[in-house]
Amino acid sequence: MTNLTPALPSGHFKNLLTAATGAGLQPFVTGEHAAYFWARYFAPQEPAIKFLLPETGKFLVLLGGTSDLATLAQALQAPFYRVRPGGPRPVLGVIPLTASNGSQLQVEFIQRLPGVTPQEIQRGAAELTSEELGVTMRLPAPFTCLKVECLEMMARLGDTAQDLNRLSTLVLCNRALLREGVKAAESEIIAERKLVVAMETIFAFTQSKPARHAAEKHKVDWLQLFPVVELMKTTRARVRKFFQKRLQATFPSCPRVPS
Repeated sequence: MTNLTPALPSGHFKNLLTAATGAGLQPFVTGEHAAYFWARYFAPQEPAIKFLLPETGKFLVLLGGTSDLATLAQALQAPFYRVRPGGPRPVLGVIPLTASNGSQLQVEFIQRLPGVTPQEIQRGAAELTSEELGVTMRLPAPFTCLKVECLEMMARLGDTAQDLNRLSTLVLCNRALLREGVKAAESEIIAERKLVVAMETIFAFTQSKPARHAAEKHKVDWLQLFPVVELMKTTRARVRKFFQKRLQATFPSCPRVPS
């Protein structure tokens, strides 16, 4: 369980998340709000995040089923309606809400995230909790959020400025998490092999068709996903080999260090 203090929910959806927790739900927050919470959480490790902090709109997207939709609507004393399958997005149902200031809000429940399996989502999920606010919620792992954001951005037509901003933010969040991993491997808190497996997974994505397309079209520098400074200094043999065989061999902008 991860303490929510650096990323406390704010705005109109705070009461919604509190009501969901009170009803026994642990909302699986996705989309722009997931990027926002991760950005708040990792901002102390990556100062540049404060210049990229994603905006959150009036749509909250939750991953869940029909029973979750009905339970949350009942807890909020709000109506809900189902969405017929077959649309461009896997929306299961919607809860329309009116904020205290009169703003119209909307909660969407989706059945799946593009490009990832339910097992992947559950395996890498983080649970964020704040006893003070009475909120418990779950987020997909930073890498899952990044992967989904990239896939959705490349499939979307029109202006992608906000999408690119969220993607850039999630790049820094993943780098901060990997930096923690390098330090943990150096201190033997986690197995070196576990870190290398995680980095290999992320590296493989950077070589995928959607990631390459994003790099070409939007000048996304996937090397920024990795804590290069820490990897250059590591004395761990497997981590050093990954740096040399993967990053140095693939990214021309990667600093060169002697073998």
